[in-house]
Amino acid sequence: MRGIGPFIIPREPSIAGFILISLLLGIVTTRPDPINVLVASAIYLHLIFTVDRVFYASRLLDKWVIYSITSNTLLFLYTAWVGGLDTLYSVVLVAPLLGITMIGVRIWGRKDPIVLISGTLMFTLLTLHSASYVGGMTLLSIYTAGIYSIYTVISVLYVEARVGRIGPSLPLAMAMAAYILLSINNPLAGTVAIDPLAKTVATWIRRDIIPIDQITSLGKKETIRLLIHTPLFPLAGLLLT
Repeated sequence: MRGIGPFIIPREPSIAGFILISLLLGIVTTRPDPINVLVASAIYLHLIFTVDRVFYASRLLDKWVIYSITSNTLLFLYTAWVGGLDTLYSVVLVAPLLGITMIGVRIWGRKDPIVLISGTLMFTLLTLHSASYVGGMTLLSIYTAGIYSIYTVISVLYVEARVGRIGPSLPLAMAMAAYILLSINNPLAGTVAIDPLAKTVATWIRRDIIPIDQITSLGKKETIRLLIHTPLFPLAGLLLT
């Protein structure tokens, strides 16, 4: 991996997108302090450019892997120290997902469904950390983080189903559950799950597997769809509060 010291551009642009969206959703779902926003932005940018050192490392004792793990741990512990209990809780929530993902990558591989789900949630649930640190966790930030996480996990599994790495039933079941749960609470909130439900139903019916070399192109399309739908997550959250 080429980079400058410990810093490297993520191989998968979606990871950078997940982290930045988590930061932004946290900011818009609370009353942010400008100084805390600047600090959080610096911490999240540092995470983006060091995360690949951990997940693509051939050995954990590499100096840049040690730097990445240590520096990010200290930075997030700092936010927990100054941010209060809500920020501490958000860090504690993400920590086990980090452990599951790191161990899972080495045992099952990066494309195992458990690794995909835990790795995605590890980044999307940073919304709670962002909100709690920059201004304080709110009910809106909790609902938004949940909706964002569900949408993103389904999208990641959908991509894997399209290239035949997993069956189409898992993303379909998750999309159906998300639509039903959101619609029961508020029919308008359920509209945010229509897109993942429609594409997973279509994949389940057609069973059309695309060549593996098209996964990058499909991933980019899904990232664009995620960006388009991102404003809907806090709006749906408002309908649930």
